[in-house]
Amino acid sequence: MLKRLPSFSLVDDSPHASSCVLFGHGDTTSPHYFVYEVARDFLSAPRVFVVVEILSDVTPWVSQRDNVDGLGVFWVSDSDIQLDADEEHLLFCTPQHQVEIISRKTTIIGRVYGFSEAAQALIQVLSKDNR
Repeated sequence: MLKRLPSFSLVDDSPHASSCVLFGHGDTTSPHYFVYEVARDFLSAPRVFVVVEILSDVTPWVSQRDNVDGLGVFWVSDSDIQLDADEEHLLFCTPQHQVEIISRKTTIIGRVYGFSEAAQALIQVLSKDNR
């Protein structure tokens, strides 16, 4: 069973929406990143991207779920994976990506405005923080 996490902004479901994934080692030196475009009320509004940093001991994987109702960031409550007390099974679902991960810590590290694609937003956040 999937439960949408309300702390994450709604994902843009339009065909031109952008998202990207950067797989690191999953530790504090090289975390994983997921970037997605936020749904807009008006096309004239600036594009907004949410940059999520994920710490994990497990490599994320492309999800094969076909029962996902909509787009967004979901908590997977019926996971068959044995989780430690500080872990949670998450699903990131955008028009381009459907990625699952076992997360020890998931943090929204930025909202970036005015870029034309998610990769540019991620580069901006990473270069600003000198990561």
